[in-house]
Amino acid sequence: MASNAADYLKDVKSPASLKRVLEFEVPRERVEDEITGIIEGIRRDVTLPGFRKGKAPLDVVRARFGGTARKEAMEQLIPEAYGAALEKLALRPALPPEISSLNYGDEGPFSFHIAIELYPVMDLKPYKGLQVKKESRAVQDADIERETENLRERVANYIPVETGAETKHIAVLDYWRIGDDGEPVKSSRVANYPVEIGSGRLVKEFDAGLLGAKPGDSKTIEVTYQDD
Repeated sequence: MASNAADYLKDVKSPASLKRVLEFEVPRERVEDEITGIIEGIRRDVTLPGFRKGKAPLDVVRARFGGTARKEAMEQLIPEAYGAALEKLALRPALPPEISSLNYGDEGPFSFHIAIELYPVMDLKPYKGLQVKKESRAVQDADIERETENLRERVANYIPVETGAETKHIAVLDYWRIGDDGEPVKSSRVANYPVEIGSGRLVKEFDAGLLGAKPGDSKTIEVTYQDD
C-alpha cells in the first residue's frame, strides 16, 4: 500500500558526488492488486459484445485490457515509490528523474531504477554582522525630467494624421531594398516598422526623404551607407 511505499527502495548507489541511482522492488502482490483495481474500474465503464455495460466477466475484461491495466499500474506505482524514497532519504533532485531497467516478469516483484541529479550542498559562510557602505545618489532635476519623458513616451496615445509627415511624427513603414536590376528584393521586405522622424536613429537620407510623406505614399529613397 502507499503507506509502505518507502519499503520498495532496496538500494542506493552514488556513481558521482551529486548523482544517485535508486533501485526499487515493488512486491508482486501490490502490483497485482493495483492491476486488479484498474481492471475493475474498466469493467464498470466498458461495454463488450454480448454483455451489458459493467457486466462482462472480470477474466474477459482482463484478457482484453490486461496490457493497458499493467501499464497504468506501473505508471502509478513508480511515482508512489519515488516520492516515498525522496522523503525517506531527504533528497532534493535538481532535474527530472531518469527511469530505467523496468522489469516485471511472470514471477517476482516489479523492479526498476531511477537516476537523479541532486542540488549541491552549499557551505554558507558567516554573513551576519558584515559591514557595508550605503551609497546614496542625489536625484537631479534632469533625472526627473528624463524619467518623466520616458513615461510619457511609453503611455502616449498616437493619433493618425493625414497631413504630410513632420519631425517628431511616427511613420509606420513597409520598406525593401531595390536590387541592381531596379526591382524590389522581396527577401529584404520589412513590414509595419515604426520610426520617429528626426530622432537621429535613421540615416539622414531616410529622415529627409520621409518629410512630407502622407499615408499610402510610395517613395524611393537613395541612401549612401558608410564603408563599414
